[in-house]
Amino acid sequence: AFEPTGLSIGSREVRATLDKSKPMMLTHESDKAKGGGPLAEIKCELSDSKLQEAVFAEGRGMTTWHRFADFQLQALTEIAEFTLLQTPAYHEKNQLPIFVPGGLLWLNLGFTSPVILYASEHNIGAKELADEFSNAYK
Repeated sequence: AFEPTGLSIGSREVRATLDKSKPMMLTHESDKAKGGGPLAEIKCELSDSKLQEAVFAEGRGMTTWHRFADFQLQALTEIAEFTLLQTPAYHEKNQLPIFVPGGLLWLNLGFTSPVILYASEHNIGAKELADEFSNAYK
């Protein structure tokens, strides 16, 4: 049987977190086989609209949990940074220079042979993304 991702089950905890103005970061499990799913569906599981608005408020920190070790390290790095920013030592900062040595974000990624990237004019935003990739990998 499909079990909700915790928002329905843990709504008491979510409500208490919000009532006490505790800092909260969301971790999105996207894999349906692991109890996750598309974010839009997960939002709908939280039937209380006020709670839904508060949990998924604009600017709320969120990371996506993937099943690949390199991506998991990145998610853990984001969670660690969020947690540290809540402590008195770092509370005045907006970000911290946290990284995993040899992690994906520190690798010089590129292509070993020329790549042709096509962007359909019927796919809104595809040209802008293609231009961004082209500029990043010149």
